[in-house]
Amino acid sequence: MALDARVEYEKLFRIFGGWACEGVTSRALEMAGDDAITPAQFRCLDFLARRDSCSVGHLAAGLAISDPAATKLIDRVQDKGLVARRASRRNHRVVHVKLSQLGVSLAAKLIRRRDSLLCSPMDALSARQLQQMARALDNILMSALDCPEIIERVCLRCDGDHSPECVVNRARVTLAGADIFQFEV
Repeated sequence: MALDARVEYEKLFRIFGGWACEGVTSRALEMAGDDAITPAQFRCLDFLARRDSCSVGHLAAGLAISDPAATKLIDRVQDKGLVARRASRRNHRVVHVKLSQLGVSLAAKLIRRRDSLLCSPMDALSARQLQQMARALDNILMSALDCPEIIERVCLRCDGDHSPECVVNRARVTLAGADIFQFEV
């Protein structure tokens, strides 16, 4: 790859990453109006929306934050009535977190809004262009997901929706010879 092309790639990828991670989420949250929550609180709701419940430790690992930071985050969303906590029946030192009905409703609304904002620019692309983009991103990610820590951080923890063909799973198998289900958070 020529130097100019590599510089342009780096610049475009940094801009795209910033837009996809920060810009889209911020815009979706701004559009929420009275339901205003912070980006960190939205990441918490988004994570919890993909599972029935999870422990504080699982949430912390999934969001790549410390257990104390996860506890503070849960305090804030619980104060807004968006989550409920309960002690584990097997081990009372373990606390499980679950979205409340209000949390389920708000998370669904914000996730739909974020996903719509994320995907709407792709409406301008043809089916062929979308396929080419998907293949290129898959190739980039297969090359980039080259260590267990990165794989663990970017995994969406889809649980029941997990696909063996997911790029994160394929990278994990390539790197460690084991399916993504075989590591714990």
